[in-house]
Amino acid sequence: MSDQRDRPDAGAPAVVDVVMPARNEATTVADNVAAAIGCRHVRTVIVVDDGSTDDT
Repeated sequence: MSDQRDRPDAGAPAVVDVVMPARNEATTVADNVAAAIGCRHVRTVIVVDDGSTDDT
């Protein structure tokens, strides 16, 4: 059984961390990051780019 101290506070706002893949997304990555940041409860946005051949 879980101890009460391990449970999230029901009154506390939920938070979300976003991990966003971005391969060859130079034309859209800025808008996508801005949209994620603008979402309620988003705490962190991490963009992962691996091997893009454009200006991502």
